[in-house]
Amino acid sequence: MMNIKTECISVLPKVKDHRGYKDMIFNLSITLECTDLDTGSKISYGFDHIFNTEIEYTKKNPFKSFEDVTKGEIDDLVDLLISDYKVQGYMSIVEWAEERFNDIYSQPVYKPFIFQIPPEPVGIGTSPVL
Repeated sequence: MMNIKTECISVLPKVKDHRGYKDMIFNLSITLECTDLDTGSKISYGFDHIFNTEIEYTKKNPFKSFEDVTKGEIDDLVDLLISDYKVQGYMSIVEWAEERFNDIYSQPVYKPFIFQIPPEPVGIGTSPVL
């Protein structure tokens, strides 16, 4: 099992006036960065969460305008969405990242022949005086 850190790097809301409500949030576009902590490799994953904009708001479930949403509420919501989200409907984001990293690491990489590597330049300079 890989040591993967998942971090939200972007949350972009789409809003508009709808059904008499001002600045209703229609969806959130969320971009994550997954880092393999053992190698430092990074990959990104993005997904959208679409809100049900046709529900009836009540005193128990009141409408909340875009400008009234706090950073803490968005952070909590994004954390919940990330933990509940299933890539292709069945795997967690960490499972997807592990699969993707394994695929990347299994691919051949370019490597120059020794005769293709330029020699290190020799510089002319002064030595520090001791």
